[in-house]
Amino acid sequence: EGLNTHKLEGFIQVTCEESIPKGTTTLLQTAGLGGLKPNTILMGWPEHWKTKNSYENFSRVVRCANVLNQSVLVARGAFPKRKEKLAGSIDLWWVVHDGGM
Repeated sequence: EGLNTHKLEGFIQVTCEESIPKGTTTLLQTAGLGGLKPNTILMGWPEHWKTKNSYENFSRVVRCANVLNQSVLVARGAFPKRKEKLAGSIDLWWVVHDGGM
């Protein structure tokens, strides 16, 4: 229904789990169609990242993506609306698996 509302085409995958980290982990492992599988996850920076639960959930998802050799994009701040024009810059930090940047 959400895709139809915004006139988008795509594949939908629904998972039911007890928590966001478990649901995200399941989704990362099962998403795709045949050989066509995503290699990147986009997620928002936790708003209350200093709380233990928020930090643990965020780090679990990042660790899971790393184990599955997926790239992680973290957006900080609000996501723009579909037709909203933005100005500014985007900072990309390449993190190599050996810990260097």
